[in-house]
Amino acid sequence: MSRLDQLAPDQSAVLSLLLRRRKTYADVAGLLGIEERAVHDRAHAALGMLAPRQAAELDAGSRGQIGDYLLGQQGAADATATQALLAGSAPGRTWARALNAELATLTTESLPRIPSEEQRKPTSASFGSTESAPAPAVERAGSRATEPPSSRRAGALLLVALAAVIVVAIVLITSGGGKSKDAGSTSTGSSTSKTSTSAAAQPHVDKRFTLKPPDSASKALGAAELLSQGKRRAFFLIAQGLTSSSSSSFYVAWLYNSPNSFKALGRGPTVTSSGTLRAVGALPANTGQYNRLILTRETSTKATHPGSIVLSGSFK
Repeated sequence: MSRLDQLAPDQSAVLSLLLRRRKTYADVAGLLGIEERAVHDRAHAALGMLAPRQAAELDAGSRGQIGDYLLGQQGAADATATQALLAGSAPGRTWARALNAELATLTTESLPRIPSEEQRKPTSASFGSTESAPAPAVERAGSRATEPPSSRRAGALLLVALAAVIVVAIVLITSGGGKSKDAGSTSTGSSTSKTSTSAAAQPHVDKRFTLKPPDSASKALGAAELLSQGKRRAFFLIAQGLTSSSSSSFYVAWLYNSPNSFKALGRGPTVTSSGTLRAVGALPANTGQYNRLILTRETSTKATHPGSIVLSGSFK
C-alpha cells in the first residue's frame, strides 16, 4: 500500500489540490474555507508522513523550505535558494527524491527537479528533467492555470476535494423521504454534528462516484462518497456549476431508482453565486435498495417527489 493511502483525508486532499490543480496555499484555503496556515500545516504534515525516515535527518527549517519547493510554492529566487540547499545537502536530496516518488502519482505535470551534488550554483528555478524545462507543476500566487481542466478531470478533482468536506459541519440530514415524507421539512438542529478528522475517527469510504447532469449542455458537475463508521453510514457530496438558490428554489438530495421509488435525504444549503454546494448527511439503513444518488432543484415548498434532476450518479 502506498503511503499516500495512509494519509488522513484532509492531508491527502490538500496535497492533491496543490499538485493536481496547480494551486497556491492561498487558493486552496479559499476553496476549502480554512486558514492558509492550516493548508500549509496539513501539506507539510503529509510530506513528513510520506518519507518519515528521511525527514528525520533534516532540521525543521530545511524540511519546510524543501517542502514548499516540491509543492511549487516558491518564486524563482526562493526556488533557486532551495536548489542550492539541495545541491549541498545529501539528506535533503534523499528526502526530496523519496517525496517525488510518492507525489508523482498525484499529478501529470513534472515535479520540481532535484539537483545533483555538482550543481552548486543553479542559475534559475527549473522543473522536470535537465534536458527540458516544462511548465511549473504549481501555478504561482496571483496567476492562473493556462488551461482549464476538462470535465473529466474536474470530476476527478471534485472527488479529491470530498475528503476535505469531512471538516465541514453537516448541512444535510436524513428525512423520511419517499412518498410519505416532505424533503423540505429537513432540519439542521439537534441532529447536526461534526465529524472528527483524527486518524482514529476516520470513516471508511465504501464508494466514490461522479455526479453528471442529464443535460449535456449543463455546466453542473459533482461527486459523492458513501462512507461507514461502525454502524453509522453517511454521504458526502460536492457540486459546482449550479444555479443560485432563491427564495422560491432550493436543492434536495435523494436516493433514487425511478419516479416511483425514491427517498429524500434532505434539503441542501443555499447555493450562492459561486454555484457550489457542499453537503454531508446520514444515510438510511435501506440505502442498498437504491441505485442512484440524485440532486434536484425544487420550486415547491413541499418537495414530496423529486423535481428537475440536476445531477445524477450510480453507486451500484
